[in-house]
Amino acid sequence: MLLPSSINVLDIQYVQQYKNDPDFVLIKRLIDLFHDKDIHKFELFMERNERFLMMGDDFIKEHLTKVLTSLRIQVLSDILKPSTRISTRILSKQLTSGKISTKQLEILIATAISAKKLDIR
Repeated sequence: MLLPSSINVLDIQYVQQYKNDPDFVLIKRLIDLFHDKDIHKFELFMERNERFLMMGDDFIKEHLTKVLTSLRIQVLSDILKPSTRISTRILSKQLTSGKISTKQLEILIATAISAKKLDIR
């Protein structure tokens, strides 16, 4: 669902019976925002629906944190592709409307580079 794949498990006939379920609708919207690479709407959606996304559940919270990091790295890569220089302050604003600290941004960049998700020279 949140990995590069041509298979959309939400389109499987068995799953369609749940398409009007409120939890299903939330997850579908989250997946759509992930695929649209709309980091601002994704984060806002997570904030507004924290209770419904079971953020109190450690397993769900850990998974959604990884999904958010993955999305941030994708968006970070898209922002950095045409750039030769950019300040972390500006990058933070573009990436998350300033919701991420410089230290967190540096960790994100280091994580992306070590995972070979960014091609930086």
